[in-house]
Amino acid sequence: PQGRILIENSDFESSHQYYGTHFPYLFPLLTDRQYIGNYSPYAKSRDSYATFFWGYLFGKKIDRLGNEQVWPYMNLYNIKWVIVWSGVSKKFFSSYPNTYALKTRIDKFCIYEVKRKPSFFLKGQGKLTASVNRIELSDLKPQDHEVIISYRWMKYLCTKPARVCLESRVFLDDPGGFVCLKDPPAHVVIYT
Repeated sequence: PQGRILIENSDFESSHQYYGTHFPYLFPLLTDRQYIGNYSPYAKSRDSYATFFWGYLFGKKIDRLGNEQVWPYMNLYNIKWVIVWSGVSKKFFSSYPNTYALKTRIDKFCIYEVKRKPSFFLKGQGKLTASVNRIELSDLKPQDHEVIISYRWMKYLCTKPARVCLESRVFLDDPGGFVCLKDPPAHVVIYT
């Protein structure tokens, strides 16, 4: 649970690979885990940059990417597991066995473990627990007066204590921005 699950989604043009349904949208509720990639490719927004859909990852054909292009995003989004169904995606992740370990196959789906130590901290350290509309940070140790976490920044975020300064930090090609706390106390709750 300390790392996200990247999931390859499917819709009508790829014959609804999840047994004719939009089942991936329910996974977070059913498993109490954090998923990424299951955005609809038809609802473009800054937050949909991390879409993984029918062999397209981050808006690019996965067979045109190398691991040197994908790996930084695995760290940025704190991805620990990948679920794929398309042949081109299976081929990509199987091509890098030192980085992605095939753990199991279930029907047409392959589940890979990303060989990295998961952390939601992009800068600084601490403990983090998250639930719907709430992120609790404790034992924070800023680096250069900042803690940056692998969660989307939104202008509607609030903190307890209220005096904590939140800013957006953009990394790689992702235009969405991530939560940056300036000079935070040791314990902070972020909520909407």
